[in-house]
Amino acid sequence: MLCSEPPRLPTELIELIIDEVPDLPHASSYSRILTFSAIACVSHLFRQCANKHRFTSVAFQRQPLVTRARLFLDLLQSNIWTDHDGISYHIKNLSLGVAVRRGEGNGLTLHPALVDGTMSSIIREVFRENPTRRTVGNQLILSTHIHQRLSAINANELHGFDWTLLPSEFVGVVQNLCHGSNLTSLHLQWFTNIPNNWLSSSAIKRLRLDQAHFSAEQLVHASAPFPALEILEMCNSCSFIESMSQANNDFDDMKMLDYTIESPRDAYAFTKVVRKAPRLETLRLHIGCKSASAIPVGFINRNTLPTLTSLTMTFSFYHTPYRREQRPISEHAIDILKGDFPPLNHLHIVFENDRTYTPQTASNSVTHCLQLLDPSAMGTLVAMSAPNPLTNLTVQLNVLLRMAQADEFAPGIFEEEGATRLHQFFSVTEALQRTRFQTLVAVKEY
Repeated sequence: MLCSEPPRLPTELIELIIDEVPDLPHASSYSRILTFSAIACVSHLFRQCANKHRFTSVAFQRQPLVTRARLFLDLLQSNIWTDHDGISYHIKNLSLGVAVRRGEGNGLTLHPALVDGTMSSIIREVFRENPTRRTVGNQLILSTHIHQRLSAINANELHGFDWTLLPSEFVGVVQNLCHGSNLTSLHLQWFTNIPNNWLSSSAIKRLRLDQAHFSAEQLVHASAPFPALEILEMCNSCSFIESMSQANNDFDDMKMLDYTIESPRDAYAFTKVVRKAPRLETLRLHIGCKSASAIPVGFINRNTLPTLTSLTMTFSFYHTPYRREQRPISEHAIDILKGDFPPLNHLHIVFENDRTYTPQTASNSVTHCLQLLDPSAMGTLVAMSAPNPLTNLTVQLNVLLRMAQADEFAPGIFEEEGATRLHQFFSVTEALQRTRFQTLVAVKEY
């Protein structure tokens, strides 16, 4: 039945989520009319909300197969985004995700090269008819999610987005958004060869890169890349920070950095970047077992990070048994904590395994990680916090087990092997008693 009158909205509508549109690859024209009548109702909801300023966030969650791409594009090009009331002007946060998956049960396999080409054609169609329309207020999230349905596809074979494959009008759309005064946050995922003129936006304050790569020449030759950047988050995008270390400008406004150290090269680039961020307050580091030994003692110190108040360090270790000549990851953590730290207020230390454990190897790893709770290590933490004592210290241990083996691991491990060390942890010195500690031990079933 066609929608003659839009439904009434609640008074406190903060977020509107469009989750799914029916897939009608073989539907009749009448069915398509009904489908887009429902979309029209959604459009009325948009208009009613926007005119009364009842919401600021819209999330569109859709994972179309290739056969559903046409309907997906029709929805994006419908009057939801292009009507004369200017709905998009009121939207402050728009998250748009496009996913290409393998066929379900039909044996269809998309070669990585074809996946990339399919994504290019989808986005090319989205922005072909009206490339200048506004679809975002102050946040743009561009992501090409590659979902693998079966283990036969190797994630390492999936290639990211190459902007040279896209039409110039699409690049122009994003360029206009990046240079607009409203856009403050940019999220790039699986993207490469990003145009140089995107780097000069003076409004972007938050940048998140997920496996997005810049060439060294892009940032080196840029006069002032991201001059107003305050928050930088990176996952497997180490080439960007290495290039940033060679940039000509300082990042005086940067307050938070989330970074993964995978090699000595990454650690060296990190030390150069933090020297360009004199007001950095929050630092989140992800350190793998293969790179922990390459991190020099004292690479975090009060000279390079004088304003640092919050530090989170996540140490990942494998499930394989430690060799005799291999130092436990907890010992590397203690070495890092022995540096001349700035006066921290918050310290969060996380140990986690990135593979599935058996109960025996989990027990061995717990023993190694609890070395951080040794009295000498706790004394290091107390001395490190001077002259301002820590107000929040969290030691967290994440253990990933197979679901069938979780019950075999939980009983007795923390009682027998952890109770003694936890007792020492809370009774080291008088200074320690004046500091609030929180110990979290999490068992993740898998």
